[in-house]
Amino acid sequence: MKNKFTFNGKDIEIPPIARGETVPYIVQKSKSAKIPTNIGDEIEVLIDDEVAFHNITDFLKNNGITYTNEGMNFKIKKNKDLSSNENSEKSSGPVIAVADKKFMGHGNEELGELLLKACLGALKDANPKPEALYCYNSGVFLGVEEPYKTLLQELRDAGIKIFFCGTCVKFYELNDIKVEEQTNMLGIIEAMANASAVIRI
Repeated sequence: MKNKFTFNGKDIEIPPIARGETVPYIVQKSKSAKIPTNIGDEIEVLIDDEVAFHNITDFLKNNGITYTNEGMNFKIKKNKDLSSNENSEKSSGPVIAVADKKFMGHGNEELGELLLKACLGALKDANPKPEALYCYNSGVFLGVEEPYKTLLQELRDAGIKIFFCGTCVKFYELNDIKVEEQTNMLGIIEAMANASAVIRI
């Protein structure tokens, strides 16, 4: 099955694109003016990828969009206009953290590993506490290597969401990372853009 949209009974097929870009394309197309939806219109989205499924549901929930789904078949009812950010103030957004490697800072990597362990251990007690930690590039190894794996579980237990770049997970073939915790570059960019502060680990 191919990814596609159905709008007003007409199928809009999504052409194949580079690996890792399918979900951002779907989300962007949903938000763009290329599908001239009005409030109350319904769009049907058929997804054939499990990572895409979780990214779409996260996007819809985070934006308060009404939807129903049977398996990976979504029916999305447009109940708000996403083209305007007039009511969105960056200062009121959440704090997030990002990690792009297995050590913290630049210079001595052994020291950087010690700093990273200390930072991950302290995040759960920070005030304000970050809403989520986004891991990309070699930062995705934090989800599979100890002691980082245990430290990330402690963050989850403290209510901090953990997300891994899906493209990076596939590139490094880290099959133990849960699909529901994988996101895409658009999700990472939007999280950083909407955050009141970004903690760069």
